[in-house]
Amino acid sequence: MKYMNILLECAAEPWALEKTKLVSIANFLRFKASGGQYSAEEVAKITQKREREAQRTEGSIGILPIHGVIGERMNLIDDFSGGTSSELITKQFRSMLNDSACKAIILDVNSPGGVARSVEEVGNEIYAARGIKPIVAQINTCAASAAYWIAAQAEEVVVTPSGQAGSIGVYTIHEDVSEMLAKEGIKETLIYSGEYKVMGNSFEPLGAEAKSIMQQRVDELASSFVRSVARGRGVSLKEVNDRFGQGQMFGAAELVDRGMADKVAPMSETLERFGVNVNPALSRAKAMGGDPVQYASDDALKLRRLQDWGRSIGDNDLPPPSEFEAILRDAGVSKTQRARIASRMHAVLRSESGENEAETAVANALAELRQRVDSFTIPKI
Repeated sequence: MKYMNILLECAAEPWALEKTKLVSIANFLRFKASGGQYSAEEVAKITQKREREAQRTEGSIGILPIHGVIGERMNLIDDFSGGTSSELITKQFRSMLNDSACKAIILDVNSPGGVARSVEEVGNEIYAARGIKPIVAQINTCAASAAYWIAAQAEEVVVTPSGQAGSIGVYTIHEDVSEMLAKEGIKETLIYSGEYKVMGNSFEPLGAEAKSIMQQRVDELASSFVRSVARGRGVSLKEVNDRFGQGQMFGAAELVDRGMADKVAPMSETLERFGVNVNPALSRAKAMGGDPVQYASDDALKLRRLQDWGRSIGDNDLPPPSEFEAILRDAGVSKTQRARIASRMHAVLRSESGENEAETAVANALAELRQRVDSFTIPKI
């Protein structure tokens, strides 16, 4: 009965979640509730707990991950499908907001939504923090239902070109398991006080009054959802109801057309707007007005030059130090770093030290350079 009770509890919860995701969770629980067993390999695959991604920084920018199913406090849902909690999102957001070294906050959103309860509180906290420091929601690549509820509270909503968002709405499920239990020879007797205490329980068909009360509960949460989105996007309730899809998901361009997002751009471009250079080669190409594709090819050529230089050392063919400095310069290494690395190389190459020490120095210098040049592979020397 363990999984049956969990299934019934999950079903009765008000969800702001993509339906397909909840169906997959419910199917797993239903299979277990009926006595289904998985092999050790299947269990490892299905219940693999994804390493929870913590807040991180890029330069002076705080990045807050909102990934996977959103719960109040994570438990079985976290174990089954990975995810985060409203509690954790709030804690990390407050940490970034109060960190003087953090100059802006980017919500990195990739979530199908989750439990409707407590999401409003998270959204309210994000909305109230507007103006303290820039807050951008980067849909990267999905913000469905509760995830969009949160994202819409940021000052700006950016969606990656292949992203999608929407699914505004709330739903719940009534599971009538009376016939299944009867087949198993199980009869549930509810002992209770209070006329409505067990109304809508899953051990009997759903009555009209119970359905009406459940519908009222869903409508109240849905109304809060729409109000929050309207406030966050600066539009009327009517516009949310008329243009924001009433449960539909939309691609990047249409999200902007409908006013649900502000622009289409990948995470890298959003970070660059705040001074984080995540792709030096492309950034230099744009700054020079060149073709990024052609520039990337030129950069690859420079990397090959560097690799060839390293191999020459390994073949006991010492190229002039000036050539190494030129490669460092062309690869975008700063003058200060270039001088430091090159001087170390010069000292070793001029010394009477053994071959092993020279090779070690070359490897160390190339390792430092690797941190500054994308896609660089240290040659074996």
